[in-house]
Amino acid sequence: VFAFDTGDTVNSYKGEPTVNVVPNQGLLWTQYNTSITQNAIAAPDGTLTGIKITATNTTQVRTEFNLTNPASAAYYAFSVYAKRGSSPYASLSTYFPPYTSPYVIFDLDTGTLTSSTGTYSTYIEHIRDGWYRIGMVVYVRTDQDYRLMKVMQTDSATNPNSGVSGSYVYYYKPQIEEKPYITPHTVGTRSATEGLKDLTGN
Repeated sequence: VFAFDTGDTVNSYKGEPTVNVVPNQGLLWTQYNTSITQNAIAAPDGTLTGIKITATNTTQVRTEFNLTNPASAAYYAFSVYAKRGSSPYASLSTYFPPYTSPYVIFDLDTGTLTSSTGTYSTYIEHIRDGWYRIGMVVYVRTDQDYRLMKVMQTDSATNPNSGVSGSYVYYYKPQIEEKPYITPHTVGTRSATEGLKDLTGN
């Protein structure tokens, strides 16, 4: 938990106001060539709620979320927790025709970005026990044919569409928010009041 005001001994900062537009935290979106197993591994908070995504084919292995057409063009931050499975690579991708479709690939052994294109920024932070929070910020227009945000299953450091059948990676708590940067995870809306945690008595 980050300090909000060093002179405030009552509250701590949980994160600025934001809206996570992802209604299904279990990544049960539109699936292609994947098998999703809930409660497959201990999550970063220690609960048995980590999600296992397994490839059942070799290309276009993904689960995707269709972002509602925004009222105006804006930056969106797409993030999720990820942990190495049989594959060390975790990938987030988009489909924004007729424009560039940004993507990122991270190496979960080294905690580094291995490939990206079309992003405004990228993000990776080690959390604990091999879990990272990974993400990217992309520009979403109002005249795109689709606005698909995708978690890809890949075994390549440079190609998000290069999977191996049976390969898997663990994920937890996706977030998509209209921000030019990534904020702490929340489910639904975090108001300004909810962004402060009461530490009275702690």
